[in-house]
Amino acid sequence: MTIPQNPGITGKTHERSKPGTPTTALCDCPRGTHAVIDSISLDERHRFRLYEIGLAPGAQLRIMQRGAFGGRVVALGGERVALDHSTARAIRVRTVQDKTTGKTNA
Repeated sequence: MTIPQNPGITGKTHERSKPGTPTTALCDCPRGTHAVIDSISLDERHRFRLYEIGLAPGAQLRIMQRGAFGGRVVALGGERVALDHSTARAIRVRTVQDKTTGKTNA
């Protein structure tokens, strides 16, 4: 499987949204936030592993728990994935509206 790259990107980040779209690091999102992955700033090997488990730009997730040392547990479909702090810091997300309440989580 080849990881798609955008022209002009150094190979460490795969971007999804338009420049200027506000994003935040996954590690800064509070519990209950609904978000869409915007970019992942990791080396190709680690980014590929995240893609294998479904964490890729465009994936929708919900922050379920905060780990003891700043990591996060996220819900991705019916699965739960635990991420350490450095990985959560490397994932940029855009918050989205909760479909059930219509409120934007931030």
